[in-house]
This record gives sequence, structure tokens and C-alpha cells, in this order.
Amino acid sequence: MMKSRRHGAMCLNWTPVNTLAWLGALASTALFVIPMATNYWINSDATDFNTGLWERCSGGVCNDIDRHCNIGGSNLSLPQCNRWQAIYSLLAVACVFAGLSLIFQTLHNFLGSYEKMRWKRVANICSLLSWIPGLISMALFVKYKHDNNLPSYGWSFTLLCIAWPLMLGTWLLQFIRNDRHAVVKDRFGHRNVGAPYAAEAAPYGAAGYGQPVGARAPYVAEARV
Repeated sequence: MMKSRRHGAMCLNWTPVNTLAWLGALASTALFVIPMATNYWINSDATDFNTGLWERCSGGVCNDIDRHCNIGGSNLSLPQCNRWQAIYSLLAVACVFAGLSLIFQTLHNFLGSYEKMRWKRVANICSLLSWIPGLISMALFVKYKHDNNLPSYGWSFTLLCIAWPLMLGTWLLQFIRNDRHAVVKDRFGHRNVGAPYAAEAAPYGAAGYGQPVGARAPYVAEARV
């Protein structure tokens, strides 16, 4: 869907690139949030054992893991608690900024650069701030598993491994300028780059640039809002 409205406050920018960026932000956000909420970072079918960031299950019985790494219902606690806390804290940051990236990309696709709001630029920064902690969180967990000889990775961690390169792709897509109002030509063929809506009238004087005195400038009536 590629639409542009000259009247009113909206300029839909659902160009192919912007649509792909929005879909990437949506998928990345989901793939960051799902691992955060599920218990299959580590999984062992042989011993009926699986664990997530907040809960550890064994033999069909699940116990909460508190913020001090203590496992509820037992006297056990997780080793290397500081690293475990860093893993879920960084992932939480990644989830927040991924969600913000999705919100600002949505605003850009619906509102464009109306009133000079650079939604896409903000979305791009949020994508970067989501990608970096997500990558660090994943690397820390790989190190944690190796140091503690844990069983194989579960599907929750696999989703995280998909999320961070997807967010990287979203970040790159948001660099591409592909907006409906990026290049505007008036009726005389003059180019006016990056000027949405009423700003198209900016290059013209009262009579209009390159027009006879007394002539009506294009879009002037539309600019009077």
C-alpha cells in the first residue's frame, strides 16, 4: 500500500522498504519477547529438564528463579549469578528498544515526516540500541552454558539467535530513504527534495517562481492551513 495525502495530517509511507522495515521490527520484537517469557533456553529430553530465565523445570515440576538466582522450593541456586542477571537484564533492554523501534517505525509509515517529526531516524536508533544488548546477552549465555556444562540449547534460545540478525537487517533497512515525499516535482518540473505537504510551496514567491507577475502559485491554496 503506497499512498500520499496532501490534505490533512497524514502521509502514508507504506513503501516496500518501509513495509519490510516494519515487518522486521515486528518480528524482531516478538522474537526477543518470546525467549524472555519461555522456559526452553536449555533443554534435555533424556532427563526431562528445561530451564528459562525465570523458571527451572525438572521431572514435570517447575520452580521459580528469583532475582538472586535462588531456585524456589529448594536450597539450590544458580552458579555465576552476576552473569545470569546480566543476561536477563540486557535482554530486557533489547525487548524495550525493539518495541520502541516498532512504534516509531509505525508512526513513520503512517505519518511520514509530518511536522518535521523524524520517526524513522528515531526507530533506527532504537533498533541499534536493541541489537547491541541482544547480541551481548546471547554471547553471555553461550559462555554461561559452556562454563557450566549444561545440556543442549532449547528453542527459546534459538529464537533469540534469529532475533538479533533480523534486528540488524531492520536497522539497515531503516537507513534507506524511500518515502513518498522524498522527491517532489511541481507542474513546471522543478525538484523540491524532502518537502512534504504545504512545504512544496516554499520555493515560490507570491507570484510563483518562474511565473508571470500576478500568476497563481501552485499549492498556495493548499498551503493555507
